[in-house]
Amino acid sequence: MHQVARLVGSEGVLRKTLSCVFGVGFAVALAACDGPKHAECEKLMGVINRGLDQIETSQQQLKNNPDRTVELRAMADALEKLAAEAGAVSLETPELRELSGRYQKMAKEAALHARALADAEKEKKLEEVKKAKNSLNETFKLEDPIVLDLNKTCAR
Repeated sequence: MHQVARLVGSEGVLRKTLSCVFGVGFAVALAACDGPKHAECEKLMGVINRGLDQIETSQQQLKNNPDRTVELRAMADALEKLAAEAGAVSLETPELRELSGRYQKMAKEAALHARALADAEKEKKLEEVKKAKNSLNETFKLEDPIVLDLNKTCAR
């Protein structure tokens, strides 16, 4: 049985700014090595897990920075990079292409909202901060169903 790395999220996406937990990550047991699909699952999950690890590392490095907008912008950059790298994985399995697309879309939207939050915080626009936080939290909620679907697809 092959175990794909699991990243349990950091509560510190912005510990005081956001209440969401990001980076559900993956824990998939690929019980049946089923050729190309198995290899594609490993590639896609490897890219996503490495991207999430980079986000976690960046957050740890920046967590004591008094300007939280720096952490938000770094997270946005990492999310955009993650989406691009996931998009670069060659996938022949239709279900995996669809799931990769959903994950890429979620990561790009999260990056957009993280930048909007950083801008609103920098400009001290409280209503926009609230709106951007809510949008970012809602976008992060999209990750769980994608991860579950990916786990199910790769476990078959």
